[in-house]
Amino acid sequence: MKRVTISIPSYLSELGVEISTKLKEVSVCSQFIYYQSIVDISETIRAGEIDCLLIDISHDIDLRQQELITRNFDSVPTIKITTGVKLNTSTTMSVDGKDTEGALITNILQLAVLHSKESPPEYVPNQRLIVKDSGHIHVIKVEDLAWVGGAGNYVELHMINRQRSILHRDTMSSMEKSLKTFGFSRIHKSSLVNLNAISELKTRDNGDYDVILENGDSLHLSRRYKQNLSALLQPT
Repeated sequence: MKRVTISIPSYLSELGVEISTKLKEVSVCSQFIYYQSIVDISETIRAGEIDCLLIDISHDIDLRQQELITRNFDSVPTIKITTGVKLNTSTTMSVDGKDTEGALITNILQLAVLHSKESPPEYVPNQRLIVKDSGHIHVIKVEDLAWVGGAGNYVELHMINRQRSILHRDTMSSMEKSLKTFGFSRIHKSSLVNLNAISELKTRDNGDYDVILENGDSLHLSRRYKQNLSALLQPT
């Protein structure tokens, strides 16, 4: 889920609840930093920790606040609101010094898409899978699992430090839901990979990629799932 940090006047906390509810409907998690004076959050804004700043222009803003807004916050997406504003009220949104008109929630949704970040997955150390295979019961640490491959009504569990795969009666969709929290990502309709087990990405002549894992296995990155490895494909 994506997340976005919004700063809003403290007396508009009820509006913050409404905004949060709307953002959840589009799978965006919101964090609010409430302020009494813009001066109070100036350092937070300079540090780039705020994705969207709401300013109530119906309140008197002293000269010091006005100077801060003019000189320092041009690069911070800002939405000008008035006390009692509703989600569908027309507001002015300023991004990089350019103003556009639109409903409050529409403007916030646009900023959420542009500036939101992926929430880091929660990691539980030593999480284990209990797997039955050929009369054996295997206890597998999730971090030892390199990738999962589809095999009809089963999945094959491929370990980082083990040559033989383990057959497990489950579906790819179910495994994807179970392992997504632990840093696994779908790279093909029949492949689910542990991102921490990737050692190399090789480019094919047609622009596709082969994903090379620490155990030596090579998997094809489907174009359909290329965005799942977008962070690894970005040039450094």
